[in-house]
Amino acid sequence: MSNADAQTPVEIYNDMLKAAYELIEDIIANPEAPTVENTLGYLTTMENAVSDARLEAARLSLRTTFNSLQLAEQEIDNYDEALAALEKEQKKIKADQQTIETSYKVFMDSIRYRGALAARVEAAFAALPTGEREGLEAARERFSPNPLLETSPHKNFAPQFDKMQPEHFVAAALEAKQVAKANIEAIKNNAEAPTFQNTIEQIEFAHEELKVLYLTFENNMIALGGGYNDIAGKMGDTFPGYKNEVLADADLFARVKEVYETVDRATLSAEELTLLEATYSDFARNGALLGDAQKVRLKQLDKDILETGARYTANLVKARGAFEHYVTDEAELEGIPALKIQAMKQDAVEKGRPDAWRITLDAPVYGPVMVHAKNRALREYLWRAAGKLATEGDTNNEPVALKILKMRQERAELVGYKTHAHFVTAGRMSQNPETVMDFLENLKNNYRPAALQESAQIQEFARETDGLEDFQPWDSAYYAEKLKQKLFSFSSEELRPYLPLEKVMQGAFQHFSKQLDLRFEKNETYPVYHPDVTAYDVYDDETGAYKGILLSDPFPRQGKKGGAWATVYREGGMYKGEYHPPVVAICGNYTKPVGDKPALLAFGEANTNFHEMGHATHALCGTSKYPRLAGFNVFWDTVEHPSQFQENYLGEPETLAMVSGHFERPEEPLPLELIKKMDQAGTFMAATVGLRQVSIGTLDMMFYLNPARVAEMGLANFEKGVMQDFRTLTHTDELNLFGTQLNHIFSCVFTGDYAAGYNSYKWAEVMDATTFERMKATGNIYDPAMCRAFKRYLEAGGTRHQAELFRELTGGDPDPLALLRREGLAEEENPPCGAPNHVCQCVPS
Repeated sequence: MSNADAQTPVEIYNDMLKAAYELIEDIIANPEAPTVENTLGYLTTMENAVSDARLEAARLSLRTTFNSLQLAEQEIDNYDEALAALEKEQKKIKADQQTIETSYKVFMDSIRYRGALAARVEAAFAALPTGEREGLEAARERFSPNPLLETSPHKNFAPQFDKMQPEHFVAAALEAKQVAKANIEAIKNNAEAPTFQNTIEQIEFAHEELKVLYLTFENNMIALGGGYNDIAGKMGDTFPGYKNEVLADADLFARVKEVYETVDRATLSAEELTLLEATYSDFARNGALLGDAQKVRLKQLDKDILETGARYTANLVKARGAFEHYVTDEAELEGIPALKIQAMKQDAVEKGRPDAWRITLDAPVYGPVMVHAKNRALREYLWRAAGKLATEGDTNNEPVALKILKMRQERAELVGYKTHAHFVTAGRMSQNPETVMDFLENLKNNYRPAALQESAQIQEFARETDGLEDFQPWDSAYYAEKLKQKLFSFSSEELRPYLPLEKVMQGAFQHFSKQLDLRFEKNETYPVYHPDVTAYDVYDDETGAYKGILLSDPFPRQGKKGGAWATVYREGGMYKGEYHPPVVAICGNYTKPVGDKPALLAFGEANTNFHEMGHATHALCGTSKYPRLAGFNVFWDTVEHPSQFQENYLGEPETLAMVSGHFERPEEPLPLELIKKMDQAGTFMAATVGLRQVSIGTLDMMFYLNPARVAEMGLANFEKGVMQDFRTLTHTDELNLFGTQLNHIFSCVFTGDYAAGYNSYKWAEVMDATTFERMKATGNIYDPAMCRAFKRYLEAGGTRHQAELFRELTGGDPDPLALLRREGLAEEENPPCGAPNHVCQCVPS
């Protein structure tokens, strides 16, 4: 075996740990009564073996490093090369040591917090005569309660965030997975003939605890980081790995197939029929029809894709968190809003630098600097830093992304698809890549001419204003903002004092009360995972029903993923034998409070908050008994429709009056004059923004349609080739890369749903523009009939085909011209009134 093929010390150690994990299951499953010998004895022997292996792995790592240095010595010609080689090997030793120590801690925690092991140890201890227990108390006390294995005492089973820690998760996952597997075995061993109720429904409910556990881990990891990142490798395959095992089970599929082929569909409700079709499709798309060898390969691919996706996310979070830039002269921050400068100062003080201002690449900091900083050198420095995030050193995501592309391509081919893009779109409203590419090409052709004009206008403005001849990408946002101020006498910063976070949230609640009859009540009795989080109970005032829990987590912090998102800790539907509404969270990275001032949001941040609340209310309104069909579990290219629809309301004076109020004079809403200016400036740079979205959607599809070509050219070169068609600064070679930072399409934190699916944002935007155009055609943006129809649309979730539900809501199909009309890029003639059936050629009827 060559050195290249030999296992690394870490791989050898992980193989040993795998065997140890299997031994844990053997101890738990032992049918004999628990004794000191067959329980504590085995555990002690195993722990000693794992500890010895840990030491041996460290020794082997040192020996491997020493041998590598000896081999390298023959080719080292100078001091610098020798130093570089030594530093490289030192980093490798430290990395190996960290990996081994983390794996060891995770394993030991999986023993300590494993409820089934604790039960056997307790039984073995209790079986001993009192006189023989001496010396065993310490061993018994090593086992601790695991709060994740307890039923939450809180309303709606709210998560016990105050008790859970990262070290609890692996042990709880092992336990929950065994329960889920036992449930699946019971379905397979049922002597009765397969029916919808005893097979399809029971598969849906078999894994409820495991899924909740996995969702909680995922959400905590991206919201808190820290120790959750350490267990990502072990937890990453927990629920997806279980699902893949289930979907590869030939005996279980035989029961599903029999139901699918023999059930009288007339006896099933629309919701049940959807679940049947979805369940059968899940099996077919996950290799149920493959041979044994192919199933083994598919299982390994799924595991590797998940683990590699988790590494992509961790690299990006780590790279962004590692960047910080300190400015010691306040003059260098000229132009940046005072509140932002104060926030930078406060951040620096907290980091032990009271002499400076701290700048990071987090959106609430990076965005305002790029838009407002007069210091061109600072803008360039940050632009370049942002562009090369996760491209260097141990956080380099290029090889990670290439590996994900290669594995997803192999997986797609294995289950019968040409590419991963074909696999994805077959399960979407779009149906195939050709439809998506035609859709994106059509939008590009509409956006690009206008975007070129917008860019030329800004460059001309920069020449006239500052004599700037070498216009560069880091100048675009700055001069666009200046030009907007000149054209409309308007700056988005003028809105910030009128958008305190508390008022924005209360206004959002008022809006959703008016639109969806939802009521939000703060509940401070629930534990939360961070002091920044606020919890609310949600009720339906129309029916009196309790709709679930909303958690709001608005501010950035170390370890938290960038951007904004909505998620669920538990989906709505049947849980523990009864219907229970969901536990939903909206997370952002908005501007934090500064000094004695409250958190004052930029308009874009308020808009994002409305967007995420749109996702949250989609989940909260859901009524399906089946979690996989509830809330925003819909076709992925329609999931953004309800959230983007809500953004329209922040362009309306009636809604703005609800969400705005000066932070010093709460009764003073956003002045009408500012609203008019904002409305006039609303479509400014619309083509540029639209073109950027289309460019990312196109890049995403091209990555997954051409993985071999990407590998041949390299991620960066391939991206540059694709993005040439979208560039508006034709005279510059500078390009800020996306490929190492597109968490949505490479990571599995979102279960990969945006991979070959980033176009969903634009696809859904056409849907939302059509919907709001219909709403406005009524003459009332809160038209009761239209609002009721929208609420029913949300309640349906994924229980019926989205195209059918959309036609019921709007009276027609999505209309691309509605989007272009909204953006001022199409004629406003004969706008839809809701009666005609305006068919979008890009959306199959």
